[in-house]
Amino acid sequence: MKILKSKNANVITNPLKVILLMGVSGSGKSYLASQLVNYKGDITFVLPTQVTTRPQREIEKSDDYLFINNEYYDKLNKEERLICRTEFNGYKYGTLINTLVTGSNIWNVIVVNKKGMEDFYKYLDIPNTSASKYYDNYRIYKVLVLSDLNEEILKEHNNRDLTIAQNELMELLTIEYDRYINNYEHDRCTLDRFVNKIFE
Repeated sequence: MKILKSKNANVITNPLKVILLMGVSGSGKSYLASQLVNYKGDITFVLPTQVTTRPQREIEKSDDYLFINNEYYDKLNKEERLICRTEFNGYKYGTLINTLVTGSNIWNVIVVNKKGMEDFYKYLDIPNTSASKYYDNYRIYKVLVLSDLNEEILKEHNNRDLTIAQNELMELLTIEYDRYINNYEHDRCTLDRFVNKIFE
């Protein structure tokens, strides 16, 4: 396996394969991402290290994010070690570039919002105007997770109300995706079904 270390890297033998997982806060995208690493099949899913300056939630495990302060985030950013950079509710987020993995049938799963997705494409210097693009060095899927907009879950996650979440969803729906994953309460997405839906 090889690691993508910089945007000046030479042609990669095994193209970098990435699933950009998007959705309203509380839609279950982070849970789905964490479950993919347990998938038993001919595809291997890995979670690159994502960093954030926000406090850790009680329901989160310590390995969900690398929780850092603003000073360290700014240091990583200055050293060009972050991709998918964004801000949400006053906190900064990003993904460590040197934790992206390439290899046969290895897919990186990154949870992003619209700004983080745009930063990803900007860093790789490829257009993001259309989905399902296969480039010489990259295979990229944009996936939108749709779910019930539950007010209790919204408050638990980011202390947000239903109107803000609905507006966020409307903005997300302006993006072209490769796949839409329905994760509604009455129709929860199983792991096998999730994988089959992405690669159908």
